[in-house]
Amino acid sequence: MDTSTFNKGVQILLKRMESNPEEFMSDVKWNAIVEHVRKKAYRFITEEEATAVDNKLMELEAQRFTNTVMSTLLKQEVSPVHVGIPTEDFLSELQLSNGGFSGLTPLSITK
Repeated sequence: MDTSTFNKGVQILLKRMESNPEEFMSDVKWNAIVEHVRKKAYRFITEEEATAVDNKLMELEAQRFTNTVMSTLLKQEVSPVHVGIPTEDFLSELQLSNGGFSGLTPLSITK
């Protein structure tokens, strides 16, 4: 999407959402600004700008949901007897890439 015609503040917001997504999931400092843009509380915000921010936020929420599901799944399926329980650091470093998880290799557990 070409954002070159967007308000400069909206452009910065979208770039920040891309570069630091964790800030928009856990840091309340962005909540008011994001909601004002999404609801077009500022008269100069266009429908296209509001939609772009809303879509980006939805993308971040979907990513967080997927990470939560995979984290929960890994915690349930990994046997502490055979391979050890993954640490929170390991789970937080999982990155989705093209619909799959990068950096993970299949485990082969034999008795």
